[in-house]
Amino acid sequence: MNHARQRQVLNELKVETQARIRRLTQDVGARESIGELSMYDNHPADVGTETFERARDVGSRVYEVRRLEQIDHALERIDSGEYAKCEHCGHRIDDERLEAVPWATRCSRCQQSLDESGTKWRPVEEDVIKMPFGNSDRATEYLGYDGQDAWEDASQQSSSDSPQDRSGEDVHADRRRSVN
Repeated sequence: MNHARQRQVLNELKVETQARIRRLTQDVGARESIGELSMYDNHPADVGTETFERARDVGSRVYEVRRLEQIDHALERIDSGEYAKCEHCGHRIDDERLEAVPWATRCSRCQQSLDESGTKWRPVEEDVIKMPFGNSDRATEYLGYDGQDAWEDASQQSSSDSPQDRSGEDVHADRRRSVN
């Protein structure tokens, strides 16, 4: 495959991506500047729509920044002579794959294996937060007060359930307590 052509394609994609990032950055700034100081008189749906629009713009910007990083990495790989070589197994990446995804760093087989592995992303906080409020497994022998116990205690003290949301026994017990 002609790497000069791929370099040209990647450079064009880079310019387009940078333009989208600039536009998204300006859009987010403009949205923030027209926001009101108080949400008191606004209908909750208006606030929800504005929040959704901001989150969408921020998410799109994050996606485009990540794409720009991938494009830059592909350009570096062309310069180093590593372009079209799988970073995982070292085999050549098919020309068809590079035409479709010019920033690809894995061959189709390794990418499919990665996709099928189902690597689950977990929040970094789970690595830092330890017991009793970290991610606990009831099958362990930990017998102390943990996050599940805290949830159960809090849910017994207060709930947003209305009487129609609870079973009949719970409602009758509440009535007996209020009468006594």
